[in-house]
Amino acid sequence: MIGQFKEIITACGKTLLKLSEDEKAKGVWQADQFKAEADKIAHNFLIKSFKAKFNLPIVSEEDNERDEFESQKYIIIDPIDGTASFSHGFKGWVTQAALIKDQKPVISVVFAPESNELFWAESGKGSFCNDKRLALKQTVDHQIKSIIDNYPTPQGITKEIVDHFKIPQYVESGSLGLKICRVASGSAKLFFKAMNPRDWDLAAPQLILEEAGGVLTDAFGKEIKYGSKDRSHKGLIASPDEEVMKRVSAWYTQKYK
Repeated sequence: MIGQFKEIITACGKTLLKLSEDEKAKGVWQADQFKAEADKIAHNFLIKSFKAKFNLPIVSEEDNERDEFESQKYIIIDPIDGTASFSHGFKGWVTQAALIKDQKPVISVVFAPESNELFWAESGKGSFCNDKRLALKQTVDHQIKSIIDNYPTPQGITKEIVDHFKIPQYVESGSLGLKICRVASGSAKLFFKAMNPRDWDLAAPQLILEEAGGVLTDAFGKEIKYGSKDRSHKGLIASPDEEVMKRVSAWYTQKYK
């Protein structure tokens, strides 16, 4: 099954790469989401491809319905995570999918076409980038040596965290899913967001991070569960270190409760 997921997501990413300099890459802001015609093209590609391989329900970021999803097993897709990056010619976008079972991801694939990085994981079998196993090393001192976000320099809540925890290194990256994968690969020690990410933002990269030995929770340190009515979560903390997650969530909870 993982092989079919990898094949479909890779094919979708390569299709999007060809569209990235086309008019279909152009987009507009709709409320708090940046949308492009390429989103719909990728959505249709993934729906058709997954339906041809699996007899399972599919949830997509591009779906209009937001009802509670009661199925215990389904595929969730994010056709383009980082649409603004895609439309403006930046490389930090991905296409991703996960198999959800009993409110948790059990198979996931994240493909970054611009850098040709294919991240994937199976529950209990580890996570990989281009077939190289990802294995995070735990530090004894639990120091936060680097943080990742999508601006050229730390801004907003990220800057507050940098200043409070005296974090010496900052890493810039694009899509939310890619930033979590960067934590999984050891490129950054912390990723924090106070916004409300949705199921399709988190499911695929969460499994990759956790199978590498890291942890992903909401901003208050609570477990992420999938399938709620609005499919949203109260922020996120991604870290290779559970102790770091606890320190950051405790700080945030006290400051913003």
